[in-house]
Amino acid sequence: MNAHQVTKVVTVVLMVFAVIAGIPYVKPLERASGAQLWTYTALGDSLAFGALALPFRGYTFLYRGDVQTDTGNTVVLYNLGVPGWKSSDLLNGLRTSTILRAAVRTSPVVTFDIGGNDLNAARSRYKAGTCGGVDNQDCLRSAVDQFRRNWNGILAELQSLRNFNRTIVRTMDIYNPFVTEDQVDS
Repeated sequence: MNAHQVTKVVTVVLMVFAVIAGIPYVKPLERASGAQLWTYTALGDSLAFGALALPFRGYTFLYRGDVQTDTGNTVVLYNLGVPGWKSSDLLNGLRTSTILRAAVRTSPVVTFDIGGNDLNAARSRYKAGTCGGVDNQDCLRSAVDQFRRNWNGILAELQSLRNFNRTIVRTMDIYNPFVTEDQVDS
C-alpha cells in the first residue's frame, strides 16, 4: 500500500469513527399503539452525511421524520454517509464492512446518494482541456462508465442484503453544484 492509499484508509476510518461517535442520541417519539420500531440506514457521500446542512436538517434527518410521520412507526436513523466517498468506496463498504452490511440487512428503509465525487475529477480535466480524445471527453466517458458499473454493483449488493419487496429504497440523481457556472461557460 502506498502513502496515498494509507492516508485514504486512515481518513475513511477516522471519518467513520467521527460519524459513529458524533451521531447524537435522538429520543424517539412515544410509540403509538401497534407501531413498530424501524431502522433507516442512510448511505453515501457528504450529502447523506449532512455536510454544510444545519444541524439535524440534512435530507436524512428530514426523511427520517417524514417516514415516521407517514407510517406512525418510530424510526431510528443510522447515518453512515462519509464525506468524500466515491461510488467505489460505497460499493467496497457494502461488500466488506460488517457495520454497513448489518445496518442495511436490518433496515426496512435505505437511502443512498453517490456520484458527485466520481465525476468531479473528470469535469476538472474536461474544463482544463486535458480530458483526452478528439472531443476532449474521453475522461468523462470513462468516469461515467466506471460510475455505471459501480452503481449497478451497489444495487446488486443492496438487493442481496435486503429484499426490495420488503424495503423502502430511495436514491436521487447526481448533485451538480456547477450547473450555473457551466451554463455561463458554454
